[in-house]
Amino acid sequence: MPVFILFITVIMLSSCSNGPVGGVLSIRLIQPTADHCRYTIAPATLYTVDNIYELRGRIGSVVTFDENLLDSNQSDQSIVLGTGAGLESIVVDFGRSGSTFIPLNYDTLFGASLYFAVEQGFLLFSSLDTVSDVAKLVPNLSDTKIVHEARRTFKGEDSEAVDNAEYKPYFINDNPEDIRNYFFSFPTTPLIEGMPLGVNVGIMVHEFTHLVFHYLARKQRLKDQTGFADYLSLNTERALNEGLADYFGFLVAKDPGFFLCTFPNEPRDLSQAKQFSQEYHNEISQEKVVAPHSGGAVWAAIQYQIGQAIGDHMVNGRSLVRLMGGLMNCATRTEGKLKFDFGKVAKCHLDSLAQLRSDYQATAQAVYSRYLGPYGDSSAK
Repeated sequence: MPVFILFITVIMLSSCSNGPVGGVLSIRLIQPTADHCRYTIAPATLYTVDNIYELRGRIGSVVTFDENLLDSNQSDQSIVLGTGAGLESIVVDFGRSGSTFIPLNYDTLFGASLYFAVEQGFLLFSSLDTVSDVAKLVPNLSDTKIVHEARRTFKGEDSEAVDNAEYKPYFINDNPEDIRNYFFSFPTTPLIEGMPLGVNVGIMVHEFTHLVFHYLARKQRLKDQTGFADYLSLNTERALNEGLADYFGFLVAKDPGFFLCTFPNEPRDLSQAKQFSQEYHNEISQEKVVAPHSGGAVWAAIQYQIGQAIGDHMVNGRSLVRLMGGLMNCATRTEGKLKFDFGKVAKCHLDSLAQLRSDYQATAQAVYSRYLGPYGDSSAK
């Protein structure tokens, strides 16, 4: 794996508060190059900023929180996530070089880069399909909090997360119609071998995809209080969410191995062909919740193979957006509960793809036939 290298040019600039505070702005920040796992600090365009000195815009605002958000302490978490108490805007310091804003300290550089990475997800989905126009899909999107250097201890764990990225929808009074959205970027430690997750653009688009999945595929189900008929269906939905997130992360990063830039030993390279196995099917059919990432990695790799085979990843992306929007229709119902597997999901995807380009359907079907494994029969029905 290529070594991650940053070349930082030291620029002598004074702090600057003149000029536009919002609109389309040029900002020097951390971003990927065309080479695998190589990032640089260079000018980039931000399109959604309302106030650059608060790192606030249409997709939300970058904030900090000094304390640990304990999953085990629901009362404290409810106060913070429900009201925003204790969340503060990061202190930024910009200089100017011509029309480009230049971060003058670490927090400003990292915070601006984090905003940029989340914005890439917004721009992708807003351009793919009217179904995923995020500004309409999430009316309170500008209230989203992007938490820089969050501290979090998860249930069942004794220590803080050392490096992670997370999308978390918080339901006010357990109402799925009243949601506050959060993205968390956790601190980096020497344990991380590559790019911090918060500025790995593919990772943050992965997290943004979870937001889109929630609003397109999960929100109505939660509102209707519709559950799953079995653990196979539940585990399939969870893995599907992860796999879609990996694929859309690739669409922005343009690097099928973007995940390896942070965790080089994880089997998350989309360009490495993967197949569902009978062992995996047996595992997710048991009476337990299974970690979703391994199944998600297979689904993402299959989508990569489909995009390569049809020669059009963006059309495949659009068809997957439509799949998310109609996911509840992919399932059969048993006593009012949803029942599906990856075969049924694949069939729905093929139908969505055919609506956009009917000439792509047979090619995609051939890819599914090769990699669906035990789910191949149900995809043909």
